[in-house]
Amino acid sequence: LELVEEKVDLAETIHECVRIMNGKIKSKHIQVITQAEPGLPGIWGDKRKIRQILLNLLSNSLKFTPDGGTIRITCRMDVSQAMQLIVSDTGVGIAEEDIPKALSVFGQVHRSKSNEGTGLGLPLCKMYAELHGGRLLLTSALGEGTTVRILFPHQRTLMTKK
Repeated sequence: LELVEEKVDLAETIHECVRIMNGKIKSKHIQVITQAEPGLPGIWGDKRKIRQILLNLLSNSLKFTPDGGTIRITCRMDVSQAMQLIVSDTGVGIAEEDIPKALSVFGQVHRSKSNEGTGLGLPLCKMYAELHGGRLLLTSALGEGTTVRILFPHQRTLMTKK
């Protein structure tokens, strides 16, 4: 896989993905809270793959968050100027021992007719993050929800002022 790189505005990409998923969000009465630090710089990356990461994470959160739940999408820069994209939800969560399975290709933790899928979403997100030189970190607790952090290295942050 190759990256088709350009300047990516993560805040704009977040809002675009929320718009795309708006029908599903409304049908489940999910509250989606988006937070991007004001004046956040862009990153150098593959916009299509970053959008796919966000759509996969948002789709998973919608799938596993009960009606009336909350999904929070945050974008911020850390002290090392690395960009963090964080999606957290109040969904069913994943047991700690099942996290490696959830991150493996075709690994599905919650199988049921209402939660159909291929088991490729999280592994693809992980692969796309790694293609950008970044990482995917997943934390979760059963019955409490899941948080996925995509960390883009500081070399990808497009600082306008040094």
